[in-house]
Amino acid sequence: MNPITKAKVFLNRVASGSFKRMGNFAKGIHERTGKPTPLILGDMAWCILRYGIGYQEYANYGFENKSGAQRKTYMTMNHSVALNKMLNDDSLVPMVDDKAEFIHRYRNFLGRECHVVDEMNEELFRTFLSKYDTVFLKAAGSFGGLDVRKIRTAEVEDPYALYKELTADPKKRYVIEEAIHQHPEMNRLCAKSVNTLRMVTIVKDGTAKFIYACLRMGKGDKPVDNATSGGIYTKVDRDGVLRYPAYCEKEGVFYETHPDTGTVIKGFVVPMFDKAVELVLNAAMVEPRLGYIGWDVAITENGPVLVEGNVLPGYDIIQNSAWCPDGNGFLPEFEKEFGMKIPH
Repeated sequence: MNPITKAKVFLNRVASGSFKRMGNFAKGIHERTGKPTPLILGDMAWCILRYGIGYQEYANYGFENKSGAQRKTYMTMNHSVALNKMLNDDSLVPMVDDKAEFIHRYRNFLGRECHVVDEMNEELFRTFLSKYDTVFLKAAGSFGGLDVRKIRTAEVEDPYALYKELTADPKKRYVIEEAIHQHPEMNRLCAKSVNTLRMVTIVKDGTAKFIYACLRMGKGDKPVDNATSGGIYTKVDRDGVLRYPAYCEKEGVFYETHPDTGTVIKGFVVPMFDKAVELVLNAAMVEPRLGYIGWDVAITENGPVLVEGNVLPGYDIIQNSAWCPDGNGFLPEFEKEFGMKIPH
């Protein structure tokens, strides 16, 4: 990366979150470590330029205590974007990014009734609502758990009025889905949200590989488990066991037990994890030209089901300092699975 590009990355990353937010992270690190805040800010700026990581990543990865050699082992946004360009056909990305297109392409993996609202007529929409106590409504282009509504169907006074509201603007499409009824074990963690696995696969030389998984859990009253909405997450080892505390990015806090349910996180076993791995490997081969995907998977009593897919899977969530006890990041392991160096 040339100096001009590095400078642009630096300015964009700082501007996108603001100096104030960057300062808050630096102060938090100062309180935890005693290191002077100005020195931390300077190191944050250096890491944006040198390694391509932002200040929140700096804090999450514990970069204040990392050597240069260790810092080079961390996957960055630049690595993730490079993989996306190498493995994902841009023309096919809407198949995953757009929730309406995702339903069409991956319906056999969803395990529940899902529809695109503007492809239903009023009567089919009303009938759908009458079949379920709870449904979820999502904007087709939403992400991060934003623009998701949990609807108690008994509270819908006029289904036709709701249908007209959702189809009024042809530029804004919605999908409506039967609520997922998750496995009782997953409810022990948090029953207010569907707690999903983010499972990353690559397809290279015609073969799908499972790379890593994290478990995301809801927290508080929100019906979604996304970190951007205040949820917590932790790494899942390849045997489906949780061996690390969960982290809340919104608070910068680790949890040994779930703050709402008290369920102990370390030692929790994700049910049917092997079947979830099998599911995402099969889903990855539906369109091998989309070769770098993060699949959101829910575990139901009848087995794992796809919730959605993501073409930028979240390289950062697997590299939190709590689940990198040797101080090294995930890049070497990823490159081993990929079979080559990933451009930076």
